[in-house]
Amino acid sequence: MNSKKLISFICALSLTLTLPACGSTENDDTRSRETAAATAQNGSQQLVDGQGQQTTQQSDSSDTAKDKLDEALGLKEQSPALSEDELKEKLEAEAGAAASKWYYDDYDGDGTKEAFGLIGKDENKIIAVYGVDSEGNVTLMRDSFWGTNYNVAFDSLVEYGGKKYFSVDTNCGGSGAVSSVFSFKDGKPFELALSKSEELFGFYADEDGAFTREEGSWAHDRARVDLEYDEAAQDFTIASKPADSGEWKQAYIDYIDNTIAENFSDSSMFFDSSQFAILDIDGDDVPEIFFDSGFGAGGSGLLTYADGEVSELIGGNSSGISYIEAGGIFKYVGGHMDSFTDDIYTISGGKPKLKLSGKYYLPDGAYTGTGDVQDYYEYYINDAQVPRGVYEKKLAAAFDQSSAKWALDGETYTYYDITSAIQGY
Repeated sequence: MNSKKLISFICALSLTLTLPACGSTENDDTRSRETAAATAQNGSQQLVDGQGQQTTQQSDSSDTAKDKLDEALGLKEQSPALSEDELKEKLEAEAGAAASKWYYDDYDGDGTKEAFGLIGKDENKIIAVYGVDSEGNVTLMRDSFWGTNYNVAFDSLVEYGGKKYFSVDTNCGGSGAVSSVFSFKDGKPFELALSKSEELFGFYADEDGAFTREEGSWAHDRARVDLEYDEAAQDFTIASKPADSGEWKQAYIDYIDNTIAENFSDSSMFFDSSQFAILDIDGDDVPEIFFDSGFGAGGSGLLTYADGEVSELIGGNSSGISYIEAGGIFKYVGGHMDSFTDDIYTISGGKPKLKLSGKYYLPDGAYTGTGDVQDYYEYYINDAQVPRGVYEKKLAAAFDQSSAKWALDGETYTYYDITSAIQGY
């Protein structure tokens, strides 16, 4: 081979061996990324071990890896909200009945719609209210109401503070009614606290705020009762209106000096032995006043003040009160001759409301002289007979006796010095 041909062959061979090893081009990078993607798509990675041998390492599938990446970057899609028809279908399937009334809206203002469905029968009998969130989760809100009928003219959606509330009024055929009010918060349905305690007599909102009405007949004008909104709880309470101290103090003094003194005018024992206590049961600016007559047959009484007037809740023989200070709840107990009562009340704004009525008595000749005599008593909760164990459990559930104090365990006053105690409160 001549020298020219040899030189040409060496150059060609050198180019063939050198070019692939030179710096990678953009096309090389693209091909590398495509290869890596294809490898990931197959769920494995091609690696080179210490001896230069190619190995395979299994990794997450591409779908799983993508999900993890999307979740880390906040790009993972949320479950799509169901349509109105789908929500209604799920609610009715859970209820086992068609919705008599249907309220589909964005209640909590988060951009997705939820719904409440009222289950009824005939034209105005109410059975239950269900809530269904945007993903189709169904919740039974209520299947027990103050009244058996619902007023189709007053069930409505009320807007307040960027939210909507479903309000339904129930009645017992008369002109009085109680409102049950529901909404959504954080995507979940809930019932207003005042609705649960049956303290709403209508639910409204205007430019001055949300409000209800005083209890009474819907046939008459009833005073407005303003509600305060708690942003954190997303719920309402009855707005407090501090009473003039001079008014309530004088009202209590006049009631004790006139009404109570007149009721016990024939009993010197009352004036000599009675005890009075000034209590704070409902946590407002006006206290309640309890008195014990000083003798069993005279009983006791709890004085409360609201709307400019004093009211008296009268206890029977050998009765007394235990209460949770500023807790808005108390228990009135009494008993005589093997017959006893346990009545639990809530109180707000000086207005007591019976929450649970309990009583038990020993029928004539029932006790045989053996065993625990308490097992021979008949027990009643809200006039329905129940076993002793049920009676005790329901009382304990309604009133936490361990957190309560007895009215006369604190400072007490006689009939003759209660006036100065009230004036100095």
